[in-house]
Amino acid sequence: MKLRILKASVVDDLKRQITENIPIYKSGSFCSIIDDSSYIEIDVEFDPKPIEDLHKVLDEGNNSQADIDASIKVFSSLSNLKPFLARDERLWAYLTHTIGLNYSRSRWPIDDSKDQQRTAQFIRRHFFASGARQVERDNAISRLWWMAYLCSRHSSLNLREALSSLLYRADVRANILERPTTAQSRNVFDLVLEELHNSFNKSRSLYDRAVFRKKMTKLNLLGGTVILDVLSNEEIKDRIF
Repeated sequence: MKLRILKASVVDDLKRQITENIPIYKSGSFCSIIDDSSYIEIDVEFDPKPIEDLHKVLDEGNNSQADIDASIKVFSSLSNLKPFLARDERLWAYLTHTIGLNYSRSRWPIDDSKDQQRTAQFIRRHFFASGARQVERDNAISRLWWMAYLCSRHSSLNLREALSSLLYRADVRANILERPTTAQSRNVFDLVLEELHNSFNKSRSLYDRAVFRKKMTKLNLLGGTVILDVLSNEEIKDRIF
């Protein structure tokens, strides 16, 4: 079927109505709010089934493994998606409020025992995607696509190997994806991921929080003095790892 994106006015309305819609986010459906007039079909084919079934990957209760499986499913569902469109909030808001709603609320359960403002902020972070940070790291479904997209470009690791290396430790993943030096340079990202993969299959010492942060600090300092993309992987490896 054709991919759908919400109209901008619908996204704005949903944001304004987050507080009153908290019960729907917890256990209801937006089908009475999002109808055929709420979205636009675009000329991109996708398979909705993997996203409809996405909540099933959470059954075992291991978020790290579930994120690996979910990333692969989302990437397969949206295999025709290009990075430019993958930054469009209207796409991800459509998916988190429709076929991906069950997964989104299960992966990021809403605790409405807190004050409504904090609950609304939590919903805005994981069900919408305003800005690069939310698109790449916070939205319940877009984060999965972006992690898989970055990992899919690795020259030697297959997608599951790359995702397993990236997602083994949440702190390591955050350090990689939140640093422009790493996430924006394909060569650097590939090298770091390969080093993590090697460590994952041996002592896993690189996943130690202090060890990895020290490596990333050295990488940032190096990136401040030279253009990393002009260095070979061996040169970067010698200076950092």
